[in-house]
Amino acid sequence: RTAQPGSSHLCGFCRLPFHSHFCAPISKKLPKPRLPLHFHMPDSSLGEISVPIEDSTLQLAELAGYIATICFTLQYAPQAYLNYKRKSVQGFSTTGVLIKLVGASFLAVNAILLGEALPLCIYGIFNVSQHVIFMIQFAFYMKQKKFFWFCALPLIPLIVGVSLPETIPLTNTLKPISQLTSHLPQLYLSYKKRTTEGVSLSTQHLNVIGGFCGLFMYSFIEAKSFMTVLVYWNSLFQAFSLYALAVYFDGWERIWSSLPLVGGNQGSTREEPALPTVKNPDD
Repeated sequence: RTAQPGSSHLCGFCRLPFHSHFCAPISKKLPKPRLPLHFHMPDSSLGEISVPIEDSTLQLAELAGYIATICFTLQYAPQAYLNYKRKSVQGFSTTGVLIKLVGASFLAVNAILLGEALPLCIYGIFNVSQHVIFMIQFAFYMKQKKFFWFCALPLIPLIVGVSLPETIPLTNTLKPISQLTSHLPQLYLSYKKRTTEGVSLSTQHLNVIGGFCGLFMYSFIEAKSFMTVLVYWNSLFQAFSLYALAVYFDGWERIWSSLPLVGGNQGSTREEPALPTVKNPDD
């Protein structure tokens, strides 16, 4: 049963006035959706109705989630390679990485314990691995063995999450908070040095792609926690804030030269500056 827009006829699907909701194209013959999408209808006596999402849309959302996972898995590989090639971590904030390791550890453990979407669990595990690699680089290039001890940080959220599961909603806030606050030391360091040469912009490109794909995924798949979605928003903030500093201090050439299909060979000179191997005085 259908009715013309603006008429007072009732919809044959939910028995509500036609003009007050989105049920017109929906049929009872549609298969039951795996996940409902809710539209709030102020004129509806039901308060809200569930509109099925097509399987193809859900599959696209899941694909976007895996793309985000791949981007975040490879996210810090350019930065690690940059550190390795110059045998230095100068211009790369050790304080920021340490804070990120704390947040990544809680994200990975809590995501697994809560049964979050698989892409998020994979992202968390690889995020921890990447920051552990940075700790090893700090230990070798700065010749400070104390950074080896920080590699055991992931054991703390594991013990807390298993022994005190009621604290998970609270500790879940640590990832977005740490992701945001950990970026501030890097921004300050780049501002202090008046350059972003110690930071790989290729890492930030992956940050942008992963952030947008993650937000697209959670536009159709309900997240277990809002803090999970905030992680992807923070990824975009990190990338665009460093883009702004790169343009301000190093010019647009810094951005263009970091793009693999645009910068060509120029990207290697900008992304891999020849900095001396010294103990990091930045933090």
